[in-house]
Amino acid sequence: MPRTGRPRVPNPKSERHCVRFEAEMEREVQEYCVRHGITVTEAIRRGVEMLMDYEKWEMENGENG
Repeated sequence: MPRTGRPRVPNPKSERHCVRFEAEMEREVQEYCVRHGITVTEAIRRGVEMLMDYEKWEMENGENG
C-alpha cells in the first residue's frame, strides 16, 4: 500500500512557541512580512538566528554585550 500524507523532511520544525506582540509591533511585523514576502513565522525565525549570530560574533570578538 503506498504511503499517503506529507513527505518527510530531513529537519522537521516540530517545536512550537507562542509569541504575543503589542499592537504596534504586530503592525510593523505584518508590514515587514508583506514587504519581504515571508510569513511571520519566518520573520521570527530569522530574528532569532540573527540574535544567535550576533552573540557568537560578540564571543569571538571579546564584546561584553
